[in-house]
Amino acid sequence: MNHGLLIYSNDDTLIQMVQELNDECDFHFSIYTCSLANGKGMITAFSNYDLVIIDLDLTFPDEGLEREILHILKNNRAHRTRFVFMKSNPGVNEVREFLKAGAIDYLQKPLTNDNIYYLLHGFKKEIISDIDRNAFSLNGKVTSYLKSSLAYDLLYGSIKHSKEIWDRCMFIGLSDVPNTAMVMHIDDFYKLSENKSKQWEQSIRHEVIEGIQRFLTETVNEMLVAVTDADKIAVLLASHLKSSQREYKINAKTLAEQMKDFVKLHTGYSITIGIGNYYEDARNLHVSYQEAYRAQENKFFTGKNTVIHIDDVAPFVNEDKTILNYDVVRLATRVTMGDFAGVQKELTELNELLFSQDHLNPRVFHLQIIDILTTLARAAIHGGSKPKEIFSMHAEFDRQLKKLENIKEIKEWFEKVTNNMLDQVLINHNKQMLKSVQKAINYIDQHFDQQITLEEVSNHVSLSANYFSNMFKKTTGCALVEYISKLRVERAKVMLMDLSYTVYQIANKVGYNDSRYFSRVFKSLVGKTPSQYRNSLLSPSYKKEETKV
Repeated sequence: MNHGLLIYSNDDTLIQMVQELNDECDFHFSIYTCSLANGKGMITAFSNYDLVIIDLDLTFPDEGLEREILHILKNNRAHRTRFVFMKSNPGVNEVREFLKAGAIDYLQKPLTNDNIYYLLHGFKKEIISDIDRNAFSLNGKVTSYLKSSLAYDLLYGSIKHSKEIWDRCMFIGLSDVPNTAMVMHIDDFYKLSENKSKQWEQSIRHEVIEGIQRFLTETVNEMLVAVTDADKIAVLLASHLKSSQREYKINAKTLAEQMKDFVKLHTGYSITIGIGNYYEDARNLHVSYQEAYRAQENKFFTGKNTVIHIDDVAPFVNEDKTILNYDVVRLATRVTMGDFAGVQKELTELNELLFSQDHLNPRVFHLQIIDILTTLARAAIHGGSKPKEIFSMHAEFDRQLKKLENIKEIKEWFEKVTNNMLDQVLINHNKQMLKSVQKAINYIDQHFDQQITLEEVSNHVSLSANYFSNMFKKTTGCALVEYISKLRVERAKVMLMDLSYTVYQIANKVGYNDSRYFSRVFKSLVGKTPSQYRNSLLSPSYKKEETKV
């Protein structure tokens, strides 16, 4: 039977956490919510539920109502309802008073998934301990409760006495005590459930669990099954007596291979299985579970649809190595500068280094990838890209990375997403370059007759001198000094057509204090001195007048 759980809170995040953990871990609580602004009518409402979670911050801001709740709690001792309270900053005396009155827990906010999990798991254990075992005829659902509770206690090492383990195993119908742990990872789970409901995710898990249970029932018939994560299922097996650890390993791997193929055939879902070592003392099953978990993490290197025993994998020897021996700042600088040829060269070097690391913890590897993408995103924004677009792209990359399960997939994905990011940077960079160069050209047009320096123009467009100089040359095809010289010479050409100006006056009007230097610049660009150029313009008219005479 399902037990009623009432949440008195306006906190949607809290409510969602409880509901998701209830579904993912198969606690089978019937969850109800209420967001009343006061405590009126609660005495009768509470008696309808097994567990009541009360958020004192959001539901009862009035201290008087909080005292009323405490009064209800003290008068509830004859009822089966259990109470849990939570508050952001509870006082020590306040907590003591509520616990003394009979609350089973008083939690400090904000809560984590672990807080909620241990709360629900502990409450489930209390329910089971309240069952009158002598007077109660076990049915399927109660047996499922007891098996699930025992499985979690063994997985997390919560039982300290062998006699208790033996008694609980016998009570739920096991003829032997589990001694080996396996962890089943549903391959591509997050891809399969993308944009799907929580019910869809749960249906995938249930199909896989049913396939596992069906296979084991037909083979060993001694197992406990528990969901330990959205995409992971733990199985505790009672392996038959063998003469050595090697025989236990061979037997476990053979069984796992058969189970993997059976699940694939009957559900269509692929699973990767990690196997821990055999432990005669069931109190050490949590060690076997940790080993099995580490073993299945090696699918990162081996790929999906595999069976991995902990003895067959090398330990993660560099778990503390979170920083590559590579200067990421150098790559970021090239992105900011718009040196995309240099960026591609740096990325080639980075890829070779990144994907040649041996026995790196997958979680550390993911951190490295995210760190690199974050550095690139920051450089892109400094280089002129729109922050909103880059932030959105980075968030999407982070979401995609979480779905990738092995290094081969990540390598292909990393190459694609870095190219996508650089394409976006290039588009925005080119737009920014054009705007900055156009602004600089307008400034030069207005001040060409004055002494203009690179620093002066770069400050005007709010860019560093080196960066602006490179950008200007890429856009216009010539250096800033050369551009200014050409502009001045073109203006001088027009003025040379007016005979009222001397060469000295023209030089001064286009920004040259030294007329001889102006003449050298003019000749280097036109091929003639200013005087020769003026004469070449006038000579045709003189010849025309001579002909008339």
